[in-house]
This record gives sequence, C-alpha cells and structure tokens, in this order.
Amino acid sequence: MRDSVLSASVITELLKQLKTMNENEKAMIFEEVKTDIENRKDYINLLLEKNKKLLRYQDEIEQQIVYLTRERDLYTSILENERTRPYIQGLEQKTLDFIRSFRSCAYVEDQDKKIKRFYETLKSQMKSYLEKQKASPFEIDKAFVRLRRYLMTKIYSR
Repeated sequence: MRDSVLSASVITELLKQLKTMNENEKAMIFEEVKTDIENRKDYINLLLEKNKKLLRYQDEIEQQIVYLTRERDLYTSILENERTRPYIQGLEQKTLDFIRSFRSCAYVEDQDKKIKRFYETLKSQMKSYLEKQKASPFEIDKAFVRLRRYLMTKIYSR
C-alpha cells in the first residue's frame, strides 16, 4: 500500500514537472525512459521467468503437502486401528457371554441397562488399555466409537 502511495505521489510530481518543460526536454526524457526500459527488458523477462518457475515450484509443493496430509491421515488411521485391534479381538468370548445373558432378560429396560453397563465397563477398560499405550484423547474417543460399533454389530447381528 505504501509503495503505491509513494508511486502515485512520484507520478504526480513528474506530471507537474512535465507540464513546465518544453517539447525538446520532454522528448529527451521519454527517449531516456524508452532506452532504460529496453535495456532492462532482458532483466524483466528473466524476473518473469523466475517468478513463473517459483509459482510452479509452489504448486508442486502444495500438491506434495496434500499428498503427505492424506498419507499421514491414512497411517494415523491404521495406527489407531492397530492400537485397538488386540483389545477388541480379546472381547470375542466376553461378548458372546454377554449376548447370552442379554437375551435372557425378559424386559427391554433390563436389556438396555445391561448394554449400558457392559459398554461402560468395556469403555473404562479400553481407556486404561489405550492410556498405557500413550494414545491421545482424540484417539481414545475414536476407539470408543469403534467399540460401540463392534458391540452393536455383534449384539444385533446374531
């Protein structure tokens, strides 16, 4: 912003001075400016080419960032799954025992309480298990979703 204000004031001053000059002086100044521009043309073209090259590099870097972000997300997901997989695999027998007990309940309210209690117990155990592995709170929350999905699939698919 400051450069454009400075340029505007310089241009205004030059225009004032041009009005006071005779035609010969104006022609000489315009010729000098034209010569200066021609002398700098190669330099300006070089700067433009370098700028284009930098923009291509920037685009490539941004594409790499997108690729690496996807890779990071994929590997984070794999890590999270691998952290919880052993725990969830170990639940098979507990879950089968729970399902037998769950189905023996005569009332829906009893089933509901039983599911909540079982889920809260497993959730607490899973939290301890994951905290020992230094999992982040976000990873623990995602693991709870996986646990809930696992339980609902096992309970309601049989």
